[in-house]
Order: sequence, then structure tokens, then C-alpha cells
Amino acid sequence: MVNQTPQYSWPRIKEQKILDKKKSIALKELNKQKEILSEQIEEQNEFFIKTKNEQQKELEQLDEEINKMKDKIEKSKKDLNPFYDYQVKNTVIRVPKWNYHLCYYKKDKPLDKYTYFDQVHIQIWKNHNNYPRQGRVIHHIDFNKENNDISNLKEVMKEEHEKLHKTRQYKSH
Repeated sequence: MVNQTPQYSWPRIKEQKILDKKKSIALKELNKQKEILSEQIEEQNEFFIKTKNEQQKELEQLDEEINKMKDKIEKSKKDLNPFYDYQVKNTVIRVPKWNYHLCYYKKDKPLDKYTYFDQVHIQIWKNHNNYPRQGRVIHHIDFNKENNDISNLKEVMKEEHEKLHKTRQYKSH
């Protein structure tokens, strides 16, 4: 057996160095691309998180609006329940269409068939003083629509009535 010593060829070492350098450059380029992709992913995540938070706020606002609507529906259901008013000794109902004034209600037809309700305070006024004169309305002096006692009712000009209620609104806010 002949002892053979490995022979190194210089061109192979040179080629290896060139390959190593190319690998190093390729790795640096890959790392740059990796950084760019990581930044893009981070930006997208921030965008999605921001969008998700905005959507969450929007949903909360919609939920709040829905709850307000539900409350309004419940209130109107409650208001539309006829009840016996011992003050006027008759069945009455609060009618949203007439600013929730108490109105007489007869069970002869369903609520949705009513086109007009006699308002209790006007009927009481008529019983004591005839019809309100033209251009005039009957006002609840204490602003309580359920207090239909004749001493709490007053005939006023429509414009004066509107002013009374506007100033009452501003005072209460």
C-alpha cells in the first residue's frame, strides 16, 4: 500500500471561498427580506388590531342603540296598556301620538283601528267650560299630563302654550 497524501488543488479552495461568499451574500439578502416581511406582518397586525378595536366600538354603539330602541318599545307597550283611571272613572290609555296624554279608550275596537282618541283633559275642560275657543289649547298648569283635575287645567293661546313648554324644557336641562 502506498501512502497517498491528499492533494489540495488551489482552484477548489478558491471556488469554495467564492461559494461561501455567495452563500454569505444570499444569507444577508434573506435576512433583509425576513426583516422586511416581519415589519410588514407587524404593520398588518397593528392594522387588524386597530380595525378590530374600531369594529368593537361600533358594535358597542349599535348594541347601545338597540337597547335604547328596546327600552322605547317596552315603554310604548306599557303606555299602550289601557288602564282604569279612578280620577276620571273611565278606562284610559297614554297615546304617544298625542304626546302621551291620557285619552279615553273603549274596548269596542282594537288599538290599531283607532284613528282618534278623546283626550281626557280636553273632555274634562268641555264638561266644565265648553269647547276651547279657536286657536286655543288646554294646558296642564303643573305640566303633569296625568293630573286632569279642572283646577289644573287652563285655556291658553297655542303660541303661549308652546312658549310655556319650551321654557319648561330649557329649565329642566
